[in-house]
Amino acid sequence: NELRLKELHLLMDDKLKAQKELLTKEIEGKAPKSEFNTIYKLVWGVVTLIVFGVANELFNLV
Repeated sequence: NELRLKELHLLMDDKLKAQKELLTKEIEGKAPKSEFNTIYKLVWGVVTLIVFGVANELFNLV
């Protein structure tokens, strides 16, 4: 069961990276570089904290 959770966690991590790359490609074409970097860091900082916070809570419950 713990192994499954670890696999799920890795899968979520891979999905996040894939989404991040897509988002990067989309936004880089539209936003100026410096402005984009600031927005990007803020958004991904928040998203990562939320996702890993939730994942951590799930791990603690098991």
